[in-house]
Amino acid sequence: MIKNFFLELDVFFQERKKIIILGFLLALYLPFINLPPYYDDEIRFTYGVIGLFEQGRIIPDLFFRFVTAAQVADVYIFNLVFCALLSLILFKLKYFKENYFLFIVVFSNAFLMENLSYHVDIIGMMMAYIFGIYAAFYENTDLKKMFLISFLLSSFSLICYQSSLNIFATSVVCVGVLDWIHHKKTFRSNLIVRILAYVSMIIFSKVILITIGIFLKWYGGDIGRLHYVEKRSTFDLFAFNEQIQRYVFLIYDSLNVTQLSIIALLICSFVFIRKHFYYYFLTLFICGFLIFFPYVFVDAFRLVQPRVLYGFGGFLLLIYIWLYYSTDHLCFKNVINLMFLIYSIIFLCSVSAYSNSYQKAIELESNVYKKIADTLNNTDDVVMQRCGFNTMIFNTKYVAVNATAFPIIRNVIRSSTSHLVRRTQGIYDLNNLNFIAQRCTYKTLVSKELILNDRYYHLYKLDDKKYQIVYK
Repeated sequence: MIKNFFLELDVFFQERKKIIILGFLLALYLPFINLPPYYDDEIRFTYGVIGLFEQGRIIPDLFFRFVTAAQVADVYIFNLVFCALLSLILFKLKYFKENYFLFIVVFSNAFLMENLSYHVDIIGMMMAYIFGIYAAFYENTDLKKMFLISFLLSSFSLICYQSSLNIFATSVVCVGVLDWIHHKKTFRSNLIVRILAYVSMIIFSKVILITIGIFLKWYGGDIGRLHYVEKRSTFDLFAFNEQIQRYVFLIYDSLNVTQLSIIALLICSFVFIRKHFYYYFLTLFICGFLIFFPYVFVDAFRLVQPRVLYGFGGFLLLIYIWLYYSTDHLCFKNVINLMFLIYSIIFLCSVSAYSNSYQKAIELESNVYKKIADTLNNTDDVVMQRCGFNTMIFNTKYVAVNATAFPIIRNVIRSSTSHLVRRTQGIYDLNNLNFIAQRCTYKTLVSKELILNDRYYHLYKLDDKKYQIVYK
């Protein structure tokens, strides 16, 4: 009876391949359709600054300069559709064509949630993810051609977004294991070619950043941009150790109990296979290390955010590959497929909950300033200082409940207004508020008049045209 169930399950997975892929892509991308501009987007749409070139993201910068005539237009829906369709290019690869679950697993990376939120950056970030995977899985009997195409594709993904280093590296481990299981004759030669392409990619990343730094110095780049490039062109051993610890905590802090339990159960399930045990844990350790290493090598900026954890998708993929391909037992294979499908469904539910929560968070934050505007009546040329951290968002029950169910929401939703004046000005302008953003100076002030006492903040009057909002 159980055997018949798994046989029918296998037939279900195979006969409904296109429906499952389409359903997965719709559930992944559709929740973002109505998502408001995210974090850095406010600056770009307010000031018309693309600002991707100096970050080494040359391809998306050129895309916007060409398509929007060097302006920044909100073409977010096009970007979402384009990225969804572009991801299907992976089915040209041999292993993805044979087993579409590879596609579902690698795109069930919970940390892509932040990448998909960016209205501007999304096109570069997702191209980097897709082409990073493609470059690693690409195969050709002509090894010179294989190296050249793999290097060109990986370099292209690199100048879309530097985190492609992570997904390329972890994907090399994944495809190496697949070759070792299925094609031992070509395993060694293919692996050497891919490692050479990977090393060349790292060298290329340094060359690109150093070249950009020189370019900005010659052509009068501002100090902030030069510092940004300089930090991303150096290697800081202390930052490397610190970042790895913070990334490990970020992963643990972002997944709920069910997700962590499924991953732990899947990792431990390999004991039932009873072969290649040492190779399994060795590659798992290497892949786990590669989640962090390539990116922190080219970035001493100490940036620890979900959006750079591309390698986590490769880590999940490696677990799936070992479990699925190390046995011929059909029942076990379908149990693995079912478990990963459940994990993917939980991930897709978290995407939906995040999208709703983020829209609510933006609405709450905008309402604060609209309420202040109504209180002041005339907001023309009014200077507004923002002090403290906005605790209102996660103390709101609707957002808090979703964030409790899916902890990653707390790590992806960030207050749009911040100590950065340009970002705060962006949220004012996008909500048609006439406030002039200014850096908080409350520590130097002696007296101020309380105008509004809200549950989450105080509004003070400093002088005739200057006010200060202080979050509790």
